[in-house]
Amino acid sequence: MENELKFNQEKLKLALDSSKNIIFEYDLDSKTLTHLKLPDGNESPRIIYNVPESRIENKEIHPDHIERYRELYNAVINGKNKNSCTIKTRLRATKYKWTKITLNNIIINNNPTRKVIGIVEDITEHQEFQFLKLFQTTLKKALIEDSMGYAHINLSQNKVTDIFGIWQEYFDNDLEYTYTYFLKKLITFVHPEDKERVKYIFSKWLLTNFG
Repeated sequence: MENELKFNQEKLKLALDSSKNIIFEYDLDSKTLTHLKLPDGNESPRIIYNVPESRIENKEIHPDHIERYRELYNAVINGKNKNSCTIKTRLRATKYKWTKITLNNIIINNNPTRKVIGIVEDITEHQEFQFLKLFQTTLKKALIEDSMGYAHINLSQNKVTDIFGIWQEYFDNDLEYTYTYFLKKLITFVHPEDKERVKYIFSKWLLTNFG
């Protein structure tokens, strides 16, 4: 009775610490998952049998992450007290979402139990933001490598920063310039026969995007 009380207290503590997340209990022997708390609108069944295999068979785990999902449970079944992974999951035919799943074996009187508490966090927005940052960094690197000159232009603030390539011979990369000054000085480096064409291209682009 005392152990059961302590176990329930630990479950309550985890649930309170993870109020926005899915909380479940997992039986290591029967491989049964029982949801203790689900967010509003989440239609997951309260009990799921034969986890992890049943969720894999129902195509609720992204194909690229199946082995990672199996290993999450197998590690705890084989004695690891805590394990976590980040994978894409979904409910039936809905869109995949990035989730972080953490399994915690409750320790009572220095002895691990045969039931585990699981926490599922929806981290889709965080992951997509990280991918966007990586894409922007990669794109910027490609532009720098493939261009003779590159700069970040903010027309709404009339600013030019992050100057790279051949333009660094004429501008200090650590300084910030006004777009007006930058374009005026840039024109001085252009071949006399191309000056009017460059002015026309920049003026046309400005009118198209900000006219």
